Amino acid sequence: MDGSSNGNPGHSSIGSVGRDSYGDVQFILFVYMGIHTNNLMEARVILLALECASKLGWCRIICESDSQVVVSLLNRQHLDGVIWHLALIVDWILNLCASLEFVSFTHVPREWNGVTDCLAK
Repeated sequence: MDGSSNGNPGHSSIGSVGRDSYGDVQFILFVYMGIHTNNLMEARVILLALECASKLGWCRIICESDSQVVVSLLNRQHLDGVIWHLALIVDWILNLCASLEFVSFTHVPREWNGVTDCLAK
């Protein structure tokens, strides 16, 4: 999954690919989101992808993102000093995760994220 902002803030969009445990694509998500910051879009794409996966009945989910900032926020679950827009979305993500059996957030190098980067741009 990837969020993109042309400028910071700037025109922003998101892209995500949901794959099942066999690696088969189950959903593709790409949406123009308006004028926002890059970190906000990185968090929004995780939220929307988790919502899609949850609607498909998935309860064990591995999220891979090239945003070290957002992955770190989600893994440490500590939002002191985080701007309220981003903190609100991270809180929504964590609340959704509480209803699922297992969710992990993993940082991946930008080079591994080519498909979702293209979708987001």
